[in-house]
Amino acid sequence: MNSKQRGFTIIELMITMGILAIIVGMALPSFTGFVQRNQLSSSVRSIIGGVALTRSQAISQREDVVFEPREGGWVNGWQVNHAGNIIRQSDPFPAGYTFTFANGSTSLTFNSRGILAIATNEEITIADTHGNSRVVHLPRSGSAYIR
Repeated sequence: MNSKQRGFTIIELMITMGILAIIVGMALPSFTGFVQRNQLSSSVRSIIGGVALTRSQAISQREDVVFEPREGGWVNGWQVNHAGNIIRQSDPFPAGYTFTFANGSTSLTFNSRGILAIATNEEITIADTHGNSRVVHLPRSGSAYIR
């Protein structure tokens, strides 16, 4: 029988755990920022999808359809409204998000040709409490995009 034992000593395991804790501690702040930016990007994609749906519904219904905030404001999410019927709505946005419309719009109405019923192009700036922000550009043609 072999008298040598195989495996790790408790000291080796403790040193490995200490090194792992240091590496995780260094990576955590970067990962938190990544998660926050990803959450903001997801919210922006939600708005762009809602605008695209609104435009599509206006064209297919051949009537005005409105992209507007839910009851209580934009922080509670958006909804697509066709003649008083809510076609779709989003979940509320994370706490602390702010929505700023460059030209003061409170909602976006698309006519039967899919054109925004506003005098000039609109921009929506979405910002979180961590200093991250994105701008959604809305030309009168109705095709929203991020730059």
